[in-house]
Amino acid sequence: MKMSRYKEGGFTTVEMMVALLIAGIIMAAIGTFLVFHVNGFNESRNIIALQREGQLTMNQLSEMLSESTGIESASASEVRFKVISDGESRPDTIRFDSTDKAIYGSGSGVSEYLISEHVKSFYLEAASPIYKVDSSGTPTSEVDWEKINLVKISLGLSKGEGDDEQVVNLEREIKLRNVSLD
Repeated sequence: MKMSRYKEGGFTTVEMMVALLIAGIIMAAIGTFLVFHVNGFNESRNIIALQREGQLTMNQLSEMLSESTGIESASASEVRFKVISDGESRPDTIRFDSTDKAIYGSGSGVSEYLISEHVKSFYLEAASPIYKVDSSGTPTSEVDWEKINLVKISLGLSKGEGDDEQVVNLEREIKLRNVSLD
């Protein structure tokens, strides 16, 4: 009696190769799906971390400025303001370092300390500017910071480089409660 080779148990080599090919395609699809979603999760986590850092920074800057007795000067990299401490007026500073991508604070008797990292941009402007007046009574283009009681802060934070860069921009108006407008 002659047995046909098809009646033997098992798979042929071609059937095994086709099964392995299908399994490989399915595994590649699952792997691509997982990598895509893990990258999306990490990107979302980084943006949330930047938003949190930005909110904490804005809260700290708001507290510092709202309790001040006025701004002495403001430039693209530094804001100088006055605070009352133990009955005395003393100067404090907020400094943006574009090289370090950080904002630092300092005051009398306190060494410079880090307020925030990952800072791409920092800008403070008078929400309703009052301009200095020259000797002839004509307004100049220079803001009279000592008479400003409402400022607007713009803050940009970023992480990553090139196509992987994530950016968060925040703005807030801050009322300086202790400014005397006399």
